[in-house]
Amino acid sequence: MEYIKELLEKFRFEMDGMAFNNNDKNRLSAALFDISLDHSRAIIKLLDAENPNCPSAYALVRPMFECFLRASWIFDCSSISEIECIKKQDKFPLSYEKMLLAVEKSNQWPETLTQAFNRGKNNLHSFTHGGMQLVSRRFEGNFLIHNIDQDEIQDLIKFIVLISFMSFIGIVRVSETNEKNFFIEQTFHEIIKRYIKS
Repeated sequence: MEYIKELLEKFRFEMDGMAFNNNDKNRLSAALFDISLDHSRAIIKLLDAENPNCPSAYALVRPMFECFLRASWIFDCSSISEIECIKKQDKFPLSYEKMLLAVEKSNQWPETLTQAFNRGKNNLHSFTHGGMQLVSRRFEGNFLIHNIDQDEIQDLIKFIVLISFMSFIGIVRVSETNEKNFFIEQTFHEIIKRYIKS
């Protein structure tokens, strides 16, 4: 838990004073990447409390991911008319699945995020809307309890690290700065060492 808290603070520090070209694409995508990072910070605060508030933390996972996805799609894939539509109607023209595929194709990424989203989307919806995935974690037999699965929490933290890092990179891309390249590379290697090779 300490690593992700420190990492999110490093992102905040590195973003301080970052400038952007003033256009709708940049404003919308930078704001959504930043909101995704705020959701990440909130999830960690809820999990790191003396009495962890897992249902509220889990409920923020989907909005965290969706803000990252929307920001990426706006920055990498959207047209001027689509951005105007989003601004006027507060509505995105594609489903999340189609947006995710478009972002992966645009960045030449493997479909890893699509696969992860498809495996977990029903749980994400359930967590956000008070469905059975949350309800089932509240009982053991006839007793109402707070049933915390530590392995699940560790998987959630890994996901937050990934999406937070990608959101930070998104903000750097929007700002068109090269000043953060060393920090990004260093952070990438830290994350690989900590979460992938363990």
